[in-house]
Amino acid sequence: MKHLCYVKALFLAFFLTLPLYASLSSKSAVVYYGDDIPYSLVGIHDYIILQPSHINTATHGFKTYKENIYVYLSIGEVESKASYYNDINTSWVLGENEIWHSKVLDISNEKYHEFLFKNVIDSMRSQGFKNFFFDTLDSYNIVAKSDIERKFLKQGLIRFIKMFHQRYPDSKLII
Repeated sequence: MKHLCYVKALFLAFFLTLPLYASLSSKSAVVYYGDDIPYSLVGIHDYIILQPSHINTATHGFKTYKENIYVYLSIGEVESKASYYNDINTSWVLGENEIWHSKVLDISNEKYHEFLFKNVIDSMRSQGFKNFFFDTLDSYNIVAKSDIERKFLKQGLIRFIKMFHQRYPDSKLII
């Protein structure tokens, strides 16, 4: 008999707290790096992370989900496929990420910051992208040889992110 009372009490507690759990807001994300994004499938997500070179910003789908779209941008590395690869100053290259066959860049370099803002981010914003997903933030760890060097590069990354927020206060950022 006691067992039945415990089961009823447990069921009642579950039943009474169910509305609380139902009201919690869950978020979902999709990362889509292919061509011809199926907006009907990804539009159900709160965060849609895309590569800008694969997206036609003139479509109805882009315009509909623009506020949920985050454009992928590698800031700590650059691959040879990047449209701006040939414009990267060799003095910004700290080393190589052998796994991804990319160049590790000096995120502490102010001239590199300006290059990213003027040549990459402003270009993406002029295409209609507003929100960004920054990747490879910690790539400097691949090449840093000391804690002092890591701290210096980390401070450069922090400056870059703060400048991003100052320049584009209407943009959202995933890092």
